[in-house]
Amino acid sequence: MVVGVLGILVVLKFVSSVVSKLLLVAVFAGVIWLGFTQRDSLSACIAKIQARVEQGDTSDITCSFFGRDVTVEIPFNLPGG
Repeated sequence: MVVGVLGILVVLKFVSSVVSKLLLVAVFAGVIWLGFTQRDSLSACIAKIQARVEQGDTSDITCSFFGRDVTVEIPFNLPGG
């Protein structure tokens, strides 16, 4: 009887450890996926900013990240410009 209870406790400890590790892997995978899905938006925003700077346009630009609009202010006195 005691051996059975100890065996169950050992199995529960093992299962708890495995579940904790799987949850941690799932959280990391979610963060990586979110970053990867926003990669194209970030690249497009950088390209738009670079194009405006090359044209000498210093007006603000709006980019979209995670479904939200973010306004990027381009400084008037850019280095090297």
